[in-house]
Amino acid sequence: MSKLSIEEALKTKLPLPWKVTDPTGTSFLVARRRPEDLTKELFEQLDAYGVDRATIRELFYNVSAGKPWN
Repeated sequence: MSKLSIEEALKTKLPLPWKVTDPTGTSFLVARRRPEDLTKELFEQLDAYGVDRATIRELFYNVSAGKPWN
C-alpha cells in the first residue's frame, strides 16, 4: 500500500501522529515532501489541522540530498 499524500491525509482527517516507529526506525504514514513543496496555503492547512511546527519540519525536511524520498 502506498503512503497518503499530505493533502489526502488532511482530507481524510488521519489522526496524529503521522509517523509510527518500527524496528528499523521512523516510518511516516504520509509521504514526505521536498522543502520547496511547502506552500503558504499548505502550511496554513497543516497549522489549522493542529500539526506542530516540528512535525511540519519533519514532513518537508531533506535529510540527505543523496537519498531518495520515501
